[in-house]
Amino acid sequence: MILRPLLCACLCAGSAAAAVHDRGGGLLYDDVLDITWLQDANHAKTVKAPDATPEGAMDFKAAQAWVAGLVYHDAVRGRDWDDWRLPRIRPLAGERYSGRFRLDGSSDEGYNITSPRSELAYMYHVNLRLTGYYDKDGSVRSDFGAGRNGKWGGSHEVGPVRNLMAVIYWSGSDGPSFPERNGWMFNTYWGVQNFYNKWDKLFVWPVRDGDVGAPQR
Repeated sequence: MILRPLLCACLCAGSAAAAVHDRGGGLLYDDVLDITWLQDANHAKTVKAPDATPEGAMDFKAAQAWVAGLVYHDAVRGRDWDDWRLPRIRPLAGERYSGRFRLDGSSDEGYNITSPRSELAYMYHVNLRLTGYYDKDGSVRSDFGAGRNGKWGGSHEVGPVRNLMAVIYWSGSDGPSFPERNGWMFNTYWGVQNFYNKWDKLFVWPVRDGDVGAPQR
């Protein structure tokens, strides 16, 4: 079998070239973060996940339970993958979140975050080269969001990704304050990272550690 790399990223200052590789079987590998995403960014809707809305959204607890129990059949390799999780958002610097909201990508809350410490923001901005509502200098863009058209909702094909919604996606990380109540999220409409009430229904994009294309022991 030939693994065909599908490059859909750019060179970032101070970092190596990022690339997402289509491993076949509906799986995409990020060779910088060393993680594998489902190609279907709204798989919950595709499979009619329990506790999800007809559109594929669910609350934080249901999202965690669904990805933890997800078994995805990889037809290319003829095996099932059952080690899924929600994407991680970790502090950009140090061990604590900054508690500041900025436009230039230098803070945990805000726009234009390209740090690999946020798996969702990294996929959005670096791999898929999507933009947020605000540029780093505060100017407003018209081509923001998953659809590159400034419109909320809808299912979009972006590079190798299928069914990327211009909505809000859960991460698996607790919010910086009131963690029992708040969870980190990334908004693929506004292109902004922040946190949300855990009982609200947001969208889910499963990810797992490692490369499904690597030789299996």
